[in-house]
Amino acid sequence: MTKKNNHYIPKFLLKQWSEDGKSIYMYDTIAPNADKPLWCKSSLRSTASEKGMYVRQGPDEELDDSLECKFDNAVENPAASVVEMMNKRMRQPSIEEERILKNLVVAQRVRTPGARKRAFNAAQDCLINGIPELTKRFIDIVERTGTVPEPSSEVPDVPGLTIEPVPEGIRCGITLGSELFQYSVERGLTGEFREVFDSSHWRLGILPEDAADLPLGDEPVITSISFDREGNAERGSFLAMPLGPRRLFYTRVGFTKKEMGQTATPPAFYAEVGQMIIKQAMRRIYSRTEDPTIPESRPRKIDLQLFRQKV
Repeated sequence: MTKKNNHYIPKFLLKQWSEDGKSIYMYDTIAPNADKPLWCKSSLRSTASEKGMYVRQGPDEELDDSLECKFDNAVENPAASVVEMMNKRMRQPSIEEERILKNLVVAQRVRTPGARKRAFNAAQDCLINGIPELTKRFIDIVERTGTVPEPSSEVPDVPGLTIEPVPEGIRCGITLGSELFQYSVERGLTGEFREVFDSSHWRLGILPEDAADLPLGDEPVITSISFDREGNAERGSFLAMPLGPRRLFYTRVGFTKKEMGQTATPPAFYAEVGQMIIKQAMRRIYSRTEDPTIPESRPRKIDLQLFRQKV
């Protein structure tokens, strides 16, 4: 049976911020009016989910949810018990646990509404920047052979991208839909960004008693990355994801395991991370309590039309 309601943040991760195991406090940075309460309790069954997010049309018009099944089998099922364990024990993850948590972090970086927006923006930029080169290819072939090439021979293998000759010249277009998003997700799970995650040494930060709880954003993976001229992440770039209010899984690109172990993590470090989580959230922020510092750090916008839009 095809799943219709797809969680882009797994329920087992959301559950770490739940007091009753069934619901979680949610702060929406967009409100329809000023009378709406700042916080609401949202069910884990429906929170951070979207109908048909990973479903696409398969052969014979059947719905294909193979990507969701891939998340279940390869990422979520192995990670659920590890995340639970990391929130209960006072130790660093084993090599195998670190590998499982890396898989989870990579998935959370590429599967969210924020990731979808990045994918669509990148596709549009690629099309706009690539039109001159693609046009030149078509003209060169026509001048050299006297024939118009089949569009498929010149178009990059990207779902939704179309390039075709017309009397006025060449028509280029791209469809921003589920096919393109899922293509982006699958590339992200195995591409160059994945290599950055795999090659880095990760550490579990256990918050000291005098540090405030970490929230969770609908963009769970937070980043502070600088790139060199070749497009590689510079040494010291920061990647992290909270595994619970008192646990942070993080790395600094290029640091050795010894250097990661010597990284200072005072309460001020976690306070800065908490602000990054709040600021980098796409729209919604989750917390174990109705934390007043979150709305203070990111006041909500009152906009009915924006509130109704799908993230």
